Amino acid sequence: MNEILDDQLTFRGTPTLNDIDNVVSLKKSIALDNFQIKWAFNTMVIVTILKGIASIVEIASIKKEEMEFFYDMSWIYYTIGIILTLYIAGILLYFYNQLAGIIFYLTVFVLVELIIIYGDPTLILRGMLTRVIVIIFLARGISSAYSMKKNISLMNFYQIRN
Repeated sequence: MNEILDDQLTFRGTPTLNDIDNVVSLKKSIALDNFQIKWAFNTMVIVTILKGIASIVEIASIKKEEMEFFYDMSWIYYTIGIILTLYIAGILLYFYNQLAGIIFYLTVFVLVELIIIYGDPTLILRGMLTRVIVIIFLARGISSAYSMKKNISLMNFYQIRN
């Protein structure tokens, strides 16, 4: 009797338990991917803010002989501009195009370090760790975004099939 009922349900287009399990697992993986993308984005913003603070400290240590540094507000505006630029790059990465966001983000990072540090190679090497950490988080975000797109296309396939 149950076999006949199952055949009738399947014939009418009602999803089977296997179809429901597949959709539930897809929804769980999409939710996990969304969490990973948000986590990578938030971490990138935090690293950006910390990098801006580190840039202020580096400028202060380079110009520690000149007491006018603390009265010259243009450096503070410059650093705030750096932080905002990197934040906009993060938004570009998150919402628009991952590759364009990464290129913009890393280009700004390199230019900022070259401008602030005045080409001192030892200080540039000190900043490499920050860049490596950011690249790792960006790579996680991109892989999560691509797997999310793949899962959404699979979800659309299930909807078309039913």
